[in-house]
Amino acid sequence: MSAGAAPRILLVGAGAVGQVYGRHLQLGGAEVSFLVRPQYAATVRRGFDLFPLRKRGRRDAVRFQDFTVLTETAAVAAQRWDAVLLCVPSPALHQGSWLAELCAASGDASIVTLQPGLTDHARVCAVAGAERVVAGMIGLMAYTAPLPGEAGEAGAGPGTAYWFPPLGKCPFSGAPARVRPLVALLRAGGFPAACARDVPAQLAFGVALLDPHMVALEVAGFSLRGLRADRALLARAAAASREATMITAAFRGVRAPRLRGALERAGVRVLLAMLPRLAPLDVEGFFRAHYTKVAGQTRALLATYRAEAAARGLPTPALTALSAALEARS
Repeated sequence: MSAGAAPRILLVGAGAVGQVYGRHLQLGGAEVSFLVRPQYAATVRRGFDLFPLRKRGRRDAVRFQDFTVLTETAAVAAQRWDAVLLCVPSPALHQGSWLAELCAASGDASIVTLQPGLTDHARVCAVAGAERVVAGMIGLMAYTAPLPGEAGEAGAGPGTAYWFPPLGKCPFSGAPARVRPLVALLRAGGFPAACARDVPAQLAFGVALLDPHMVALEVAGFSLRGLRADRALLARAAAASREATMITAAFRGVRAPRLRGALERAGVRVLLAMLPRLAPLDVEGFFRAHYTKVAGQTRALLATYRAEAAARGLPTPALTALSAALEARS
């Protein structure tokens, strides 16, 4: 970050996640701007009502405004930036030339990735240069409120509601000179950020563990009880998770964590059972809204696993069966 001046942060995309990061960066002292498509500019300029969820029954709105809205790369190039946060779905990173144009227009700004796809971080490094890239992990739940079925005192909204799970930190890794100022800025704004050694590896194996279970949950109609009761579907999710872990290990050129992976898969089942009791929101409603919104990202991730497996001669019967079940439900 530039000494003696307020950090200047550009967020690409103004969805629920971008709004949360933007608000806390602003609270930490940053000058915040959003880069959005022209058709969304007027809506974004009106500002946002956000609902930080701390415990059940406490859903007070906060106003997030006083930021700049840009719609063109030329406007980005006309200003100085300390960091650019990519708050867009994974497939967007691989489409068109916008990412290359943005990296060229943003000078030496840190390019912060938040996407979960297996090849997403490598894609951004190839375009921006690895030395500029900071990898982050989204460790919060954010959504457009109210969720279907929420009303009155039971729900937040209209606006964006979000929750930081207790004891969790949103990790960032990369060059220390880029990571530490960003983490300090977020923490100054009340965002639970932390420096980490290797977020791309942590994220890749975490997604390989979790996302097959989320696909299974979608196949089960986003019913946690239904998923827990369907032993065959749970077994398929666990097998798909093992396959995804092996693919991830091969992609990264490391050994797959076998015993640890089995323990973590058991932990995912416990988490899915406990989360509705811990979270101050309708967890099933959140999963339904979120994974419906990012359906393209989920399918792209499954396709990436299968493509990387095919390139390495690795079998994917469980991932293939889970993908087919997902498509049959669509």
